[in-house]
Amino acid sequence: MPVLKKITLFPALLLFAAAAFAQDPMYNDTAAVPKPSVKTIRLSTSERTLSAVTTRPISGVEVVQYLWDSTHIGYAQKGMMNSVVIAAPDTNATAYLQSHINSAYGHLYKQGGVQILMIVEALRIAERTGGMSEKAYLRFKGTTYGTTNGNSFVELATADIVKNNGGMDVTHKHKTNIANAIQDLMDSTIAHLDNALAHNTAALSKEGIMNIYEAKRNIPALKDSLVDGVYRSFEEFKTNKPSSREFDISQQKRKILIVDKAGKPIDCWGVVKDGEVLRNLGYTVLPISKYQNGFIITKYLENARKRNSAILWSSVAGGAIAGAIVGKTVQLVNADAFPDLTPLPNGTAIDMETGAFIF
Repeated sequence: MPVLKKITLFPALLLFAAAAFAQDPMYNDTAAVPKPSVKTIRLSTSERTLSAVTTRPISGVEVVQYLWDSTHIGYAQKGMMNSVVIAAPDTNATAYLQSHINSAYGHLYKQGGVQILMIVEALRIAERTGGMSEKAYLRFKGTTYGTTNGNSFVELATADIVKNNGGMDVTHKHKTNIANAIQDLMDSTIAHLDNALAHNTAALSKEGIMNIYEAKRNIPALKDSLVDGVYRSFEEFKTNKPSSREFDISQQKRKILIVDKAGKPIDCWGVVKDGEVLRNLGYTVLPISKYQNGFIITKYLENARKRNSAILWSSVAGGAIAGAIVGKTVQLVNADAFPDLTPLPNGTAIDMETGAFIF
């Protein structure tokens, strides 16, 4: 890019960087700052066909969502500057999924067939820019149950899908990825239908099924006031039982460490100090905050915008100015719950089963 064009872009970039740095980090911004931008992800209403076959038709599919965040489905990028924004469905999560399934598979329903209950536990998307292309990420987890009498249900299939795909602009890929993941679960459901119903040895009531998923939310870390102390494992954190109450947070050179009375670093998952949860990374601590039925990285949105602003400066301005901005950018963490993804997306929240970072 010619030098003259670099110089003329500086004022606009300064305004962009200032705006990015000023954003409130949480989903619920304070009244003092503008509300974060949202990218709405709409699902297709087109009919779909299933590749699996069964001797038993289905009469319908009821969706029940147990998403840890039922309002948002992740983060995406928006505009030429790749500003990080919240990704959200165009309606509430249950209606979002139910409407798509009715539109896609309603033409296959037969009166008197098997009624399907679909429990959706995870629906999350992400985006990441790298080089000359972008990556779209998806996590979808769902389990289906079937009943012929409305009272006794048998488990049919589970799909736990983590994937990414790329392109120059991946915005349109999310709706396709979500629809394909749901279809994978539907195909698996139909493929297992005959055998599962023929060997109905582990039938559950609908209430019993709901109790299974409610139990995953009914944990002290989500229900009770957190106890200050050191949590050596995520299991300790989930049960709200720190192994030690005595610790300190010490800055040693460029590191921020959790230490004992003697100043020796403590190997732990995290700590709670004055009610604030700090995830231990080994070289620093990362604040996380409770949100609905999970914990999110407190400053993810702010830090991601800083990082993208820094990348923009590096490509346009270069040199000391870009370096200064990068230096002020708080480091992001990877979603280490999914090590097979390349490249790893940014971590934005905590997996409430393992304690790892998810997108």
